[in-house]
Amino acid sequence: MPELLVSKASGDLLLSQPLQPRTLLTLGRSERSSIVIPDDRTSRHHAVLFEHRGVWHLVDLGSKAGLANDAGKITCHRFETEDSWVRMGPVILWLTDPPEPETGPDPRPVELETEPPFRIAAEFLRDDPPPVPATDPLPLLLAGRTASDRAVRLLDLGDAPRIIVGRSGHADLVIDDPAVSPLHAVIYREEDRWAIADAGSETGLRANGRRWLRKILEPGTRVEFGETTLVPVEPERLFTADDHDAEVPETGFDPFDFGSAFVDETPQNTPNPDG
Repeated sequence: MPELLVSKASGDLLLSQPLQPRTLLTLGRSERSSIVIPDDRTSRHHAVLFEHRGVWHLVDLGSKAGLANDAGKITCHRFETEDSWVRMGPVILWLTDPPEPETGPDPRPVELETEPPFRIAAEFLRDDPPPVPATDPLPLLLAGRTASDRAVRLLDLGDAPRIIVGRSGHADLVIDDPAVSPLHAVIYREEDRWAIADAGSETGLRANGRRWLRKILEPGTRVEFGETTLVPVEPERLFTADDHDAEVPETGFDPFDFGSAFVDETPQNTPNPDG
């Protein structure tokens, strides 16, 4: 079984954490993180660590200090060997005995039970909205549809530790679209809410017209994967006119690190036409 090792930059070991397949750990300064790094150089919600097809990925959530390895600053790190390491604020992380990556052909969505370009793994697919406990503060569903297929499919987040979104037939939510990377994003539980993070995709994670590293999933948020749109909804409201027309104000990076972090795509050093 692989273990995550966390040490100081000096090499002093701080933590050894066994890792189970198909799980996700949150890392940050928040006391409710799976792994707490109590240091001001660590953001409250700094990164998530998850496994997909035998490879463990560490993904930056828009933290202040970011992630870095021997190639420099990065947003996604893959632990493929025991020599693979990453710096997260004041600490260094690496894995002992990393598993062998899974091999074999990647099933195409056209070969799966549901028609492309949108396929949800059976354990997460619902035909009808389930009852939602009145005490649950979160929407439990993501409603998805494509531009060519207006039928709504429901993704039940339930108690899943994480849900992988991508073009690969091995993803939990398959979107067969050239704008979607094989491993594009990961949906996970962050404290008392659901969030989605870019998992090192080529085209980025886009929601409400912006590119994000991490986005809190709130009712009405529109997450775009090529021609496919996902919207967190309350079970009784599925793609209503209000959802379609609503504009959610975006405030950028929350200085207290409670919200989402988007990527500033404003062009730099743009000439001023007025001189």
